[in-house]
Amino acid sequence: MSRPHIHLLIAVVPVILYVLLRYRALPSLALVYVAFFGSQFPDLVDKPLATELLLIPNGRMFTHSLMIAVPVSIGVILFVRRRGYLREGAAFVFAYLSHIVADFHRQLLQQNPTVHPNMLWPLSEVREHHIPFWAGPGDMYVHLWTAFSIVVLLLTAYLIKTELDAHATVS
Repeated sequence: MSRPHIHLLIAVVPVILYVLLRYRALPSLALVYVAFFGSQFPDLVDKPLATELLLIPNGRMFTHSLMIAVPVSIGVILFVRRRGYLREGAAFVFAYLSHIVADFHRQLLQQNPTVHPNMLWPLSEVREHHIPFWAGPGDMYVHLWTAFSIVVLLLTAYLIKTELDAHATVS
């Protein structure tokens, strides 16, 4: 089980090292934010859907599935490539996919690697109804995580819209 700060480190440290080695400069705050957002994205979506809204059986299912992650990643790359933000898109995709690998690393890195059923949902049946250690039904942490998720998702949507508006006026 990975925690938010572990996902952040797994995603952001390689992005920072890549930029330092490739460009001999620190990455922009925008690039670091994109990597942060990508590293948290699956939990920002899935945890509220599972623990607050009870729409999915557990918090590692919908955006944690490769059946969702791969099309989202391809869509992000196609979208940002046309707008000249390929580096940011690549950072998001790397961070997003690193989150999934970190969550399922035990199955993926064992002697005989297996793919967890959640990684192939909805093609595979989810066998577990998992509630995170921090989330009891109606627990304050569930509400706090949902509020945090909403704030981060809305902030990101606002930043993307602002950037797209600025990009549109320049074009």
